[in-house]
Amino acid sequence: MNYKIINIEEQKFLGKSCGRVNTETDFSIFWMKFYEKNKNYDGITYGVSSDFMDDEFTYMICVPLTEEDRVKDFQPIVVDAATYVIFELVGPVNEAIPSAWGFAMKNFDLAESPNLEVYYSGNRMDVNYKMELWIPIKNKSLYI
Repeated sequence: MNYKIINIEEQKFLGKSCGRVNTETDFSIFWMKFYEKNKNYDGITYGVSSDFMDDEFTYMICVPLTEEDRVKDFQPIVVDAATYVIFELVGPVNEAIPSAWGFAMKNFDLAESPNLEVYYSGNRMDVNYKMELWIPIKNKSLYI
């Protein structure tokens, strides 16, 4: 599994909450609604998960701040600086993301900060689709 560990500075986005969800939630519904409402948007997007409590968390669809004129009903959000293990994933997102999470939970001391799914344009179910998953960890020096 390809990954790197990086200290990331504070990140600012425009985001829209999808509410409280869990790992059994069908996230594709949120993304279909996003693209229906923002038909001409073809830039980078982020799935941001935060506020973890029990088996639930808040999920947001986000775009870069520079895309303010291209999306509707999005609010500014800030993700604080943190250390992340960044996975470079290839394959359908419904397979690649759980696989990376499994690896991360076995091999890293995870932090409570938000995690980010970084989506590029393309078919997210394609076997050659490329994306990133940023998972916060507690101590970079343990893994170098």
